Amino acid sequence: MSVAPARTDRRGDIQGLRAVGALLVAVFHIWFARVSGGVDVFFVVSGFLLIGSLGREAVAKGSVDVIRYAAKLAKRLLPASLFVLVVIVLTAPLWAPGVRWEPYAKHVIASAAYLENWYLIRFSTDYLTRDAATAPVQHYWAMAVQVQALAFFGVAMWGLAWALGKTAIDRTKAVTGFLILMFVGSLAWSVIHTARDQPAAYFDTFARLWEFALGGIVALILPRLKLGEGMRLIVGWLGLALIVSCGFLLQVSTVFPGYAALWPTLGAAWC
Repeated sequence: MSVAPARTDRRGDIQGLRAVGALLVAVFHIWFARVSGGVDVFFVVSGFLLIGSLGREAVAKGSVDVIRYAAKLAKRLLPASLFVLVVIVLTAPLWAPGVRWEPYAKHVIASAAYLENWYLIRFSTDYLTRDAATAPVQHYWAMAVQVQALAFFGVAMWGLAWALGKTAIDRTKAVTGFLILMFVGSLAWSVIHTARDQPAAYFDTFARLWEFALGGIVALILPRLKLGEGMRLIVGWLGLALIVSCGFLLQVSTVFPGYAALWPTLGAAWC
C-alpha cells in the first residue's frame, strides 16, 4: 500500500494484495495444515479502506456519518457471509450426521451474529483441529473479528470527531494519534494475552484491533510520503516477501497474534 495515493475506490494493488492473502489462506490450510498469516493481511487491508475512510472524513468534515459507514460495512460483508450460512443449513442433512446438527446449529447462530470467535474461545477451540467434530463455519471467526473491530472503530471515530468539533485541536494529528494509541495499546494486550493464553488470544478481537489500526494509520500518512520510484519498488517487493514467507518461517497458529504478527502486517503495510 505504499505505491499509490490512499483511495477507497477499486484499486489493482489492493485487489492483488487481497488475492495473495486469500491464496495463502487456502494453500496453507489445504496442503500444509498450517496457518499462513493471510487473515492478518485482510485485517490490515480492511483497516486501510474503511478506517482510513473514517479518518479522512473526520479530518475533512469534523464529523463522521456512522450510519453511512454501517451501511457500507453491511453491504461489503453481510450478503456473501449470510448466503453461505443459509446454504450450509439447507444442505446439512445431506452431509452431516444427525448427532452433529445441534452443535453445528450453535456455531451457525454464533456466526450469523458475528460472535463465532468468542464462541470458539469459550470452548477452547484449537484452530487447526481436523477431527470430524470441527464445525464447518469455524472459519467465520475472522469475519466476526472484522465486523466487531470495524464496528468499534466506527463508533470510536464518530465520538472522536464529535469531540474534535468542539475544540481547536488539529484534526489530522488527533485522528492519527488516536489510531497510534489504539495500535500500541492493542498490540501490548496482544503480546500479553498471547503469552498467557495463546489459543484464546488468537480469536480475541481486542488482541487484533492493532492490525486494523495499522491499516488506518497507513491510509492517513500515505499521501504525505514522498518516495522515489525505485524505493517504492523495493519497499513493495519487501512487503510481499514478508507476507509470503510468514507461514513458511513462523508457526503462526501457535505464536500469533502477538509481536510475531508484525511480520505479515508490516508486509501488508509496505506493499
